[in-house]
Amino acid sequence: MRIDDQQILAISRLGHDTLWRGDGLSLHAIFTRSGHVRLIDKISRSRLVRLLKTQPKVLQQWIKYGENKPTNRGYWISPKALEVGNFESPDCCIKYGSLQEAVAEFIMRELAYWLSAGEINSASPDLPTADELVAGLDQKREADVGHAQNRLFNPYEFETLIPGLIGAYGRIRSWRGRNAILFNLIRFARKRPEVLELALLGLQDPAFLVRMQSLVMLAYSQRDDMIPYLQRILTHKDKKTREYAESAIDHIRAKTMFYYIQEQ
Repeated sequence: MRIDDQQILAISRLGHDTLWRGDGLSLHAIFTRSGHVRLIDKISRSRLVRLLKTQPKVLQQWIKYGENKPTNRGYWISPKALEVGNFESPDCCIKYGSLQEAVAEFIMRELAYWLSAGEINSASPDLPTADELVAGLDQKREADVGHAQNRLFNPYEFETLIPGLIGAYGRIRSWRGRNAILFNLIRFARKRPEVLELALLGLQDPAFLVRMQSLVMLAYSQRDDMIPYLQRILTHKDKKTREYAESAIDHIRAKTMFYYIQEQ
């Protein structure tokens, strides 16, 4: 099913108005009644970026919402720094190349978060199994991985998912799924040392973004015993990987923060 610009604008406006009044948990029901829930996965960030360039009013509405959110759940945006992040990991963010790109990402992630939160508001309290985590996260499309994260992660205290995620990691064939696990585990690198085993595995991953997340996690751990593993990456064939490894080593030695992820 195709989606046109007017439908994207309608979804954006309805989503904004619902979230602005603090009714995020009702978003899924509202989108279902309007028929928009079937279209949300058809919106690409690149297309939304182009649309925001021609719709400055919509752009400013979302910026205002981001600066005055009625809740500290979901995602945040820093328009000046062009950064978008999750409230669960306030120090970990992605930086974008333009205001439109940052706002488009914020819109898509915020809508996906609240759509899923509303859908699973009455979900079972049982933790997802490793098999369920593998089935959900082993996806080729970023939108599908994002939806799986919202469905599998949001109902629970994230730290309780760590054993299952560790069990699932090596069975996930899609680099996007492995990348999602590492991204969410970075903040536990200092208090849950078992997650560092995944980072060490990730250093050899064929996907650059998975290697990058692994390097960020090891740097954030601030553990000197991780330096020998990082030094082995200094001869990696990929230049960006070598640069991240060098930076990670420097941050560990200097005990400075390296908890910043820039989109490549």
